[in-house]
Parts: sequence; C-alpha cells; structure tokens
Amino acid sequence: MTFDDRPLLFLDCQTTGMRPPQGQILEIAWLHDGLLESYLVKLKEGAHLPHRVQQITGLSEADLKGSGAFEIGEIFSRLSA
Repeated sequence: MTFDDRPLLFLDCQTTGMRPPQGQILEIAWLHDGLLESYLVKLKEGAHLPHRVQQITGLSEADLKGSGAFEIGEIFSRLSA
C-alpha cells in the first residue's frame, strides 16, 4: 500500500508560543484529498500578539481581529466536516 492509497490529513498550526496556558493558536491549515484550507484564528478577548511573534509570522493584531479571522469553534467545525 502506498500513500496514494491511504486517506491522509496534513495539519499545521501557528501559535504564539510553547506554553499552552498562555499561548494561542493563530492560524490553522490542513490538506486533505488535495484540497488546502487555511484560516486565521481570532484573538481571544483582551489578548495581544507579542511583537516577536508578529515579526516571526508576519501576522498583525489587525489580521487576527479583522473580518478575515474566524472563531476557533467555527474552524474546528469545518475541520470536522
């Protein structure tokens, strides 16, 4: 059996850091059946995006607070579908 014969899901997440209690997912992307989906995650209420993370990712707080960002629950619903 080759990889072509198996259903595969590739998942990638960008986060604010390595400490889950203080961190947040910023972006989630996945590839399944040749279709790539990528979503920005809305910042939690009162959360700030550290300058260092902005430099590394190229994302800004405006990106994660704007209309192009989604609530995490909506993204997980899309992933589950």
